[in-house]
Amino acid sequence: MERDFRVSLVDFEILVKYCNLRFNNKEFEKDVVMKIIIVLIVLTFTSLAYGQEEEEVKHFEEAYNLFENEKYDDALVKLKYIKENYSNSENKIRIDYAFGMIYLHKNELDNALSIFKNILEVDNKENEDNMSDLKHSVSQILSEIYFKKEQYDSSLIYLSISDTVYPYKTFCGNGYAENDINTSLKYSAIYQKMNEKEKALQSLLPNVFNDLADNTIVILELKNILKKEIGLKDSLDKALNSMYIKRNNYDGKSTTRFYFNFLKTEIYVPNSYNETELSFDKEKAINYIKKSEFYKMISEL
Repeated sequence: MERDFRVSLVDFEILVKYCNLRFNNKEFEKDVVMKIIIVLIVLTFTSLAYGQEEEEVKHFEEAYNLFENEKYDDALVKLKYIKENYSNSENKIRIDYAFGMIYLHKNELDNALSIFKNILEVDNKENEDNMSDLKHSVSQILSEIYFKKEQYDSSLIYLSISDTVYPYKTFCGNGYAENDINTSLKYSAIYQKMNEKEKALQSLLPNVFNDLADNTIVILELKNILKKEIGLKDSLDKALNSMYIKRNNYDGKSTTRFYFNFLKTEIYVPNSYNETELSFDKEKAINYIKKSEFYKMISEL
């Protein structure tokens, strides 16, 4: 009986993005394992949807089973067989992605780097939107690899590429919020390794009032960076009393929002979107902020 799987490259990328974690070794390894599982499952499921032969799907399933049983070298052999015997396969990029992830899991970082860099260079204008999503994930993975290799300049470059050249795309506001938090944590981790404390703080501070996603890790990371600082509560209170309004233009639409400047970073005031100088209740805004986890953390330092 012929199966009919409707999984697109966009679905593939959405699944992968749910596995993005921070730059510490244990979470990095967990991230790799999860991504390989997802890649191999989706490689299996997408093949028929793109008109590939049942036989090719069978080989994908075998590759996944080998991976599941931790026979990574055998899984690589199976993927090589697929690549050599299905040269016209429309899943070439996905196959290469799977190769890269398995090499990464085997800690063969140079092999993984070579594969992922080649994927970034692929020019596919017919599938430009989907390729942009794929390259967003690939550039993040390259950043992770260079972080693991302690090449922090290169890690920063590829993280920036994932953030600007191939930015995260979703239809969900919560998804953007989660991505903002994860990205800020990654920037901060890199800057801390580069001994650039100010830039690490500036990466995290804009997300202290991100209420569409859990920013607990952001607050904890700030606490860790600022633990030896003194006089921060007084500085924050002074900043809150100096709130100011700004007009922003996005996608042809003009909006207003209030901000304050703390530790050389501009931070938006919660619940001040499209407020005016006449309608804005500064005292109410300050009281709201003083009840936040961010303010509590600063007060306890």
